[in-house]
Amino acid sequence: MSGPVGDAFLGEKAYYVSTPIYYVNDAPHIGHAYTTTAGDFLTRWHRQRGEKVWYLTGVDEHGTKVQRAADAGGVTPQQWVDRLVEQSWLPVLETVDAANDDFIRTTQTRHIERVQKFWEHIRDNGFVYSAPYEGPYCVGCEEFKFPGTWSREQVSSKVNWCARCMENRPKNCARTTGSSNSRLLAIV
Repeated sequence: MSGPVGDAFLGEKAYYVSTPIYYVNDAPHIGHAYTTTAGDFLTRWHRQRGEKVWYLTGVDEHGTKVQRAADAGGVTPQQWVDRLVEQSWLPVLETVDAANDDFIRTTQTRHIERVQKFWEHIRDNGFVYSAPYEGPYCVGCEEFKFPGTWSREQVSSKVNWCARCMENRPKNCARTTGSSNSRLLAIV
């Protein structure tokens, strides 16, 4: 299931396949299994043709949804994701018999170091800079929104969902209010 870290094909022409790096705020569902199976199908097809292939899958262990799920479960975010990865995510790979070469976790040292190196490189080349930003943030979309996309009522009621997410959430999903503010300050 998990192989070398990716340097095996360094300098060689290889076909690279990746699933999304899934969020681990909950157990995987059929959509995760489908996407992993589609990537696996493509990987095996290229391998049967004798091509070098690198297939990556993994999990993103950061974000507001992960924090909220951990809080609701009464554990730290790291305890939450460790348990989910071991008990739910890795077993799905075995169930669908995925032939992935690597499984990355965004809390792994190797991931953190490479991401830091990437960001340092683009910062050093002037592509990113530090500046304050304040604006409405939608937890459902996991993105900042343009200020004009939220009504005054949404901002003043501290609802952390844009109108599209409010409309498309499952009916049994409780309205999110309280300690989180819909206007977050982010230093990029």
